[in-house]
Amino acid sequence: MKSVRPYVNAASLNDEKNPVQKFELCFRADNGRVYVYHLHLDESGIVYEELQTFKKKNAAASSLFKVEKQKGGTWLASAKEATGLSKRMDKFLAGDSIGLLVAKFALLGDEDALAVVEWMTEKLYPESLASDTADDVIRQDADLRILDDEKYLEIFRMVDYSICGIELDKEKPYSKTTIIRKGENGNYFRRELQMDSTGVREFFAWAVHIFRVVYENKVVFADEMDRVLNPILSDRVIAFVNGAEHNGQFIFSTHNVLHLDLKTFDGEHTQCPHSRTLLHKNYYSSIKNDKKNDMKEKTLMAICVGMKLNSRLTQELFKKSVNNYQVYVDPYETYTLIMEQFPGLPIDDFNEILSRKRSFFMLIFEKCK
Repeated sequence: MKSVRPYVNAASLNDEKNPVQKFELCFRADNGRVYVYHLHLDESGIVYEELQTFKKKNAAASSLFKVEKQKGGTWLASAKEATGLSKRMDKFLAGDSIGLLVAKFALLGDEDALAVVEWMTEKLYPESLASDTADDVIRQDADLRILDDEKYLEIFRMVDYSICGIELDKEKPYSKTTIIRKGENGNYFRRELQMDSTGVREFFAWAVHIFRVVYENKVVFADEMDRVLNPILSDRVIAFVNGAEHNGQFIFSTHNVLHLDLKTFDGEHTQCPHSRTLLHKNYYSSIKNDKKNDMKEKTLMAICVGMKLNSRLTQELFKKSVNNYQVYVDPYETYTLIMEQFPGLPIDDFNEILSRKRSFFMLIFEKCK
């Protein structure tokens, strides 16, 4: 394992002949412990590796093991005696390239190293917009199960809500799959994925990774998302990821400032329920005590908007209430339209669109009189 020169920052190459690339991961493993993993590379290989853990919240990190390459090529190493790693260090520190110690300790059965390696291999998905997806047979086999799941279609439809289904080609899913759309006149039309727009083709692949985040609790690092997510689609995706109950993470890089809308990244989990629904705080104690099972349409709708539910989930919730959600009758038709076109919209913006729509219809009515 070594640094790859084309991926080293150009400014670093101007300052140093052999710059060091530094990587740091902080995560919570399946064993419940929080780890910090450090790895430094140059063109010769690994020059620094350390694994730390936090024993208590807000406490300083405790080092489990650490190795650092000295200028003369020798290694300086240390490990906690309590972990048993210190007795095993010397056998791995021979030669110029020693490989990943965390992987070697995992093979020896160390519990912390095993937890770290398992998280990296089973939970972490570093992805980029590869052009060879259609030719990657192993990846296709892993994706087919997801592509054939009904929940995948819910994600894929965010790119175009006229899409109502797919006919999956299991031999060539990323080119020969048929996309089914329903027009405003109720007619259906089909098109092979390879004949569709670039945005639809690329999001067809990225929707698989969003599925992994929400339904499989994976951590996806995404590069080159600017080519796929326009600001509207990014709002839909982020609202979907934030609005679902899961332990995954969707982390993507972007050069587009429009993707960094503070309304989207406002940490809505820190807001009080009132700011998200505009309902009186007394409602929440009543709901908690199971005394609000007969709430009216506007109250229930405010809660659905505050929870950032999509139209399908909103309709399912209404079925369990005393209200009849009539999709093709206003105001429900308007509710559905707003939720599908602007998923995850804050309650104030939702109400603003409703008020403007009413004003618009009033203006049309006055002209017709």
